[in-house]
Amino acid sequence: MELNPDYVKALYNRSKIHEFQENFDLAIDDAKKIKEIDPSFRNINMYLASLEIKHKEKFEKMKDQALGNCFSKRIVFRTIERFRKQSTW
Repeated sequence: MELNPDYVKALYNRSKIHEFQENFDLAIDDAKKIKEIDPSFRNINMYLASLEIKHKEKFEKMKDQALGNCFSKRIVFRTIERFRKQSTW
């Protein structure tokens, strides 16, 4: 990569590693660069589309987890407040 930053096979391999590590932003960046350099490379359009889908799914999962955590905490705090109001000690 250092000697030839436009070497598409190396970019593709690095993109696959990023994909495996679920670093989809970096994988997408490499895939876009491949598409720019060689649009006919190994079904790059399908690969890029699959990365974007995986990225979106990961984002949605993280968003759902964050909202779920917030919702769970809200329920716990409301329960504690109700218990405090009902408690006579």
